[in-house]
Amino acid sequence: MSSASLTSAPTATARLVVDTDVASSVFKWHPKFAPRYVGILRGLEADFSVLHSDGLLCSTWAAVRNESGRKGHQVSSADAWIAATALVLPAPLVTNNPKDYRHLDRLQLLSAAGE
Repeated sequence: MSSASLTSAPTATARLVVDTDVASSVFKWHPKFAPRYVGILRGLEADFSVLHSDGLLCSTWAAVRNESGRKGHQVSSADAWIAATALVLPAPLVTNNPKDYRHLDRLQLLSAAGE
């Protein structure tokens, strides 16, 4: 199920995967986008974890690349890793580029981009 709209901010215990575009806009304080994402990420930045690759993550990455190709969407290797991570956890992906992921059926998206 794919959704590209901003929902209410997750609770502090919620699990999220943050796309690099969102992290960059917050760290560099992009005047348009950073304020939109701070509310979503508040309380989560102190509690993060690293997901190391394993067989499940690698096969999910391959499935993301395969689904994208079948549907005629180019997905970069990096974006496929990000999507696969969200699918494996399972957790919503917070992205400012929902168009890059919208074609993936099982991926839940959170975005303030207004696309």
